[in-house]
Amino acid sequence: EGTTVYTGAAVKIQDATTNTNQVNGSKIKLTNIKITNTSLEILGAKTGNPSVPISVVFPTGQFTTSITASGASLLTGAWSKVGSSELIQ
Repeated sequence: EGTTVYTGAAVKIQDATTNTNQVNGSKIKLTNIKITNTSLEILGAKTGNPSVPISVVFPTGQFTTSITASGASLLTGAWSKVGSSELIQ
């Protein structure tokens, strides 16, 4: 992303508004995921100032990891829209 190279993460939210609406609103749920090649689980969301990220903290039960998970799927639904914008492209 730009000149920044990330080592990997399970979730990267591009802006604070999406974090507030989708993550804090319990619309995004990631369960039974396996994270490899990194110790980072969540990088964060960006505020108006890109150099000042905020933490992304999923509500209890909305984010769980498993060392035996083998895949993931992403489906559209009520969670995948912010206003009239579809998050899945």
